[in-house]
Amino acid sequence: MTNNSLSLKTAIDKLSSAKVICVGDVMLDKFIYGEIERISPEAPIPVLRCISETSMLGGGGNVARNIIGLGGYCKFVSVVGKDSAGKELISQVGKLKNLDARLITDPKRQTSIKTRFIASNQQVMRADTETIEPITSETEKLVLDAISREAGDFSAIVLADYGKGVLSDGLAKKVLSFAKTNKIPVVVDPQGSDYFEYDNAAIVTPNKKELKEATGLAV
Repeated sequence: MTNNSLSLKTAIDKLSSAKVICVGDVMLDKFIYGEIERISPEAPIPVLRCISETSMLGGGGNVARNIIGLGGYCKFVSVVGKDSAGKELISQVGKLKNLDARLITDPKRQTSIKTRFIASNQQVMRADTETIEPITSETEKLVLDAISREAGDFSAIVLADYGKGVLSDGLAKKVLSFAKTNKIPVVVDPQGSDYFEYDNAAIVTPNKKELKEATGLAV
């Protein structure tokens, strides 16, 4: 085993004792599987005959699930709407061990749903249903309150920003300020091109596309 492999194994092993707060946009990822057998007589589009459907945690919910999948303990804070998708997400997080989920319900928001239609192992279309406006100041206070409770028991905070409104500019800065005061390192999965709002973060993890957009440089 190489030194790099040993370092990675050591890092993963340490996650078994890690307690992480994850804050961000939660989504319901839906997958509808079927077969395309003909073209619609109404328009030049394929007709998908639906056979089965599955759903799972997406967005920040997937980040939280990965944390516990690696052996850590996660407190997940997000916002859902007062709708069937929100209820399904609350039900799904409630079934996961080592996950303390605080999904705040905002009746004025639509829970984010990403519905992917798949035929012959290929995605043929995706439909998005969501609210992308920033959360209200009242909801922001509830999120901050959920984060601050027992925060001293946690070793890190992850900001999972998918641009759906939970991590408004103001909330991200407040969480980073809170973390700095309490000496809790913050890891940011960023959105947008202004990374100055993540000034106090320990680590920022853009993908290649996000890094190119933020820097204006070829990556």
